[in-house]
Amino acid sequence: VGIINTILSYPAGTYIGAYNGGFAYTNDALKQSGGGGTPGSGGVAYGATWTTNDIIGVAFDADNATLTFYKNGVSQGAAYTGISGINNGYMPAFDFYRSTGTTQYQYINFGQRPFTYTPPTGFLALNTYNLANPSLPLV
Repeated sequence: VGIINTILSYPAGTYIGAYNGGFAYTNDALKQSGGGGTPGSGGVAYGATWTTNDIIGVAFDADNATLTFYKNGVSQGAAYTGISGINNGYMPAFDFYRSTGTTQYQYINFGQRPFTYTPPTGFLALNTYNLANPSLPLV
């Protein structure tokens, strides 16, 4: 789970950490960015492992170019600081990687239903309710 720069092409069969503009927190307690290796390799130790029924929160602060992940409401600490390319924009990113035949599910909540854990102070759900009304010039 993580974010990816919106100017990047993100082809099927790749993973979030495969690009310089991708920033991920993996279930095996790694943070990955900038590619290298395969999912689960080439990462840096970060946070706790997570598994079935864990809830992963993502707090992206574009003003301060930081990204922090939460496991079951507990901050795992700042994963990334000084993220570049902020002006290009970032979008949420999710992927699966397992070589087994295990059925996998992800339930994504952008605030369309109540959160299990309250967002950190100063952060809002990513949905249109929290966007400012655009001002249109009068013609």
